[in-house]
Amino acid sequence: MLDRILLNKFCLIIVGLCLYYLKILISTEKIRRNRLSILFLFWSMVMKLCKLSFSVSAFCFALLFATSSNAAVINYVFSGTFDGSLGSSTFTNQSFTVTLTGDTGAVTSGGGEFFNTASSANFSIGALTGSLTGNFNEVASNPAFNGGTVVFGQGQSTSSFFVAEGLSTLGSYDLSTAFALASGPVSQTLGSIYFTSLGNLVFNDITSLSFQANLATVPLPVAFPLFAVGLGVMCLVGWRRRTGVSNAIPV
Repeated sequence: MLDRILLNKFCLIIVGLCLYYLKILISTEKIRRNRLSILFLFWSMVMKLCKLSFSVSAFCFALLFATSSNAAVINYVFSGTFDGSLGSSTFTNQSFTVTLTGDTGAVTSGGGEFFNTASSANFSIGALTGSLTGNFNEVASNPAFNGGTVVFGQGQSTSSFFVAEGLSTLGSYDLSTAFALASGPVSQTLGSIYFTSLGNLVFNDITSLSFQANLATVPLPVAFPLFAVGLGVMCLVGWRRRTGVSNAIPV
């Protein structure tokens, strides 16, 4: 995310430089008396910046695709039905969804398992929505346990320290790619308590569970269309100059 913010600023700086140099040209007293001279000098400035623009464009696109290929936002979604409670409300065979959002570049591994600490963790139970709190929330995958187990868990400062619920027989998954919707036998600790923004969420029994992972769409930086238009104009002016417009009257 920081790379894309810097990329936006970099593109805007290039556009700003073009406008700044144009302002300098127009403010020159000598040039004010000859509009053709303004146009000629502006074309000269454009040609000088054109080479830089091509280099900057290549750099910007390379940076964009490099950051996209190395890290991306990913949503891990667990959906199912459960018996339990949230605060003072109790539920029987109630549908629920838990969504943990992380970064594929933040996946770690150890002991044959993969882990990704979530930047945000939200849940919905019927019409109720809230966020998981605790010390941290994460997704873990153990390809070697019960045919491949994926769980969502929460670190806590209580005697439990860590609780986790998930499902097995999903095969090998390293948490860094999209994963198609799949269901499997539930892997859980009956009576697990999760701290949430709406009170304690208690999973007395998860009766069904499915899992999927989706890579979030990366939006195009806001400055890219503006930069592309500016680059196109500069290339057009350069082409016209090479085909005969360069005979404009000098100062």
